[in-house]
Amino acid sequence: MTIQIRRANSEDAPVLTEIAQAAKSFRGFPDDWADYWKEDLFVTPDFINRNEVYVAMCGDEVAGFSAISRKDDRVELEHLWVKPEHIDSGAGRELFMHAMERACQLNA
Repeated sequence: MTIQIRRANSEDAPVLTEIAQAAKSFRGFPDDWADYWKEDLFVTPDFINRNEVYVAMCGDEVAGFSAISRKDDRVELEHLWVKPEHIDSGAGRELFMHAMERACQLNA
């Protein structure tokens, strides 16, 4: 299946939060650690509007997302998450390559 990258919009926030939490729990961390990371894995509409957030689309489904944040002259890959059922689909690779291209365009 072809993967398309598009800019996220504020309406994507709930699904991006679900993806981040599902991807983190898929890695087998203890359940009680989820509370520790909950705030970091919560994607708000404001975060999407203030940063460069992109989603990987597999058909009409959001398969994953990445987020680049900028602080002064520094660019940071803040998020890169793929739904567990889309791991090994190429979505993560496409998101990473897109993030690196954007970082270059931003002179990072």
